[in-house]
Amino acid sequence: MPSDIRIFLYIEGLGWKTTLEDTILTVPTEDFKKMQWIHVARNYQLRIQRKNSDALKFDGFLKDVSGLASVELRNLIDFDTLGELIKSNYQLNLEIKELGVKGWNWDKTYFQEYGLFQ
Repeated sequence: MPSDIRIFLYIEGLGWKTTLEDTILTVPTEDFKKMQWIHVARNYQLRIQRKNSDALKFDGFLKDVSGLASVELRNLIDFDTLGELIKSNYQLNLEIKELGVKGWNWDKTYFQEYGLFQ
């Protein structure tokens, strides 16, 4: 059963916990390799590639929250805000990663760590 996840971005790293548990899981800043913004299903995903080849994936981000009422903005973050936080806290750029979702592929593909890429 999916649950809400709370993500905490701080200078020393990143932490998250589900609303069902009190345990906070953390990753220190020095473990970050790169961060990607990926369009998935209806919203967006933050993919954090770690130096040990693991990847953390957090779904449910919105592309733009500027049109929402201020009450709704409390718990939402968009690409621009997240990109600024990542740049200032971790000195990394938030890369935009495009996925092929059409069902066909006319390009060369290759495997990199845990993913298939073009």
